[in-house]
This record gives sequence, structure tokens and C-alpha cells, in this order.
Amino acid sequence: MKKAKKEIVGDGGLGVSEAEKVDIMKAMNFSQGHWYKCPNGHIYAIGECGGAMQESKCNECGAKIGGHSHSLNATNSVATEMDGSRHGAYTLAQDPNNFDPRDWMGDH
Repeated sequence: MKKAKKEIVGDGGLGVSEAEKVDIMKAMNFSQGHWYKCPNGHIYAIGECGGAMQESKCNECGAKIGGHSHSLNATNSVATEMDGSRHGAYTLAQDPNNFDPRDWMGDH
């Protein structure tokens, strides 16, 4: 009997295998933080800088996705289960939580 496909990382429930997720990530070629979720958990990506500049509708459920002026709609969230990012790509460079202060202190 064949084994069922292993669902991806943890209980993310994306409905794709880890190998398929890796293939998607390679094909899209985004740095971390470009993957988001609608309020119902459906995954989508934002290109360019990764910051939300327009609203649209989720292809799966019709919920609002995206946002305006690099600000993500409050009902959406970063899809950590896609690439492990804790913050959106646009905010990565500005968020001090993404940096280790020891990196700025040299060899101390």
C-alpha cells in the first residue's frame, strides 16, 4: 500500500507535500516574507518589494487580500508555513526583531 503524501511543515494544512512547496518556492523565486494568508487561511504572494500596495479578492473564497501603502489588511497575515518568515518582506529591513544586535557590535 502506498503512503499518503506528507503534508507540509507542521499543521499548516496547505494541502501540498514538502517537495511541492519547495518547487513552488523555487519557481516564484521570492525572498522570505512574500507569502501571506487571507482571513480564511488561503495562501497568496505579493511580488516586487513584498509590501501590500493594492487590495484584491482571494481566488479561493473571495475575501479581501493585500492592502494599501505597504500596509497589509488587518484580516490578513504572514504565511509563516510557506517560508518560515515571521514578518512581511517589506518590513524585514525595518524590523529590529529580525536583527541580532551583536552583529552590529563587532567581535565583542
